[in-house]
Amino acid sequence: MPAEILHTSPIERIVAHLVDQVRGATKAEQTSWKNSLPRLAEDLVEAGLGQVELLIESQFLDRSRTDVVLAGVDHNGRDTYVAVELKRWRSAQLCEDDPDHVRVPSLQKNPRHPLVQVRGYCHGPGVEGFCPAC
Repeated sequence: MPAEILHTSPIERIVAHLVDQVRGATKAEQTSWKNSLPRLAEDLVEAGLGQVELLIESQFLDRSRTDVVLAGVDHNGRDTYVAVELKRWRSAQLCEDDPDHVRVPSLQKNPRHPLVQVRGYCHGPGVEGFCPAC
């Protein structure tokens, strides 16, 4: 779905569709979609990227899922994809002793850094070789 369409669509309808499509969608995921997707779409539209496609809850061959894949075409006409992990954190700091994790004041456990999550997708089955930046 293009960002400009998501930006102007009722989020409840989009969330209901995602619940039908995503096996085992939790209430936390539904809340995250409701709160995060409109903001992401708004940011893309404001940046002049309203035509970028949002592939929500994309599943990879290893069954892992990323929150959103942004799909578009770069200035040279090449297909371009960006994996996005949506977080509802107000702040986070790198763990000095473990750069693969971050400290989030509102969480007891230090979660993986979102970039580490995305790198995992870039090196998963069926994706190797398509992520030169990883």
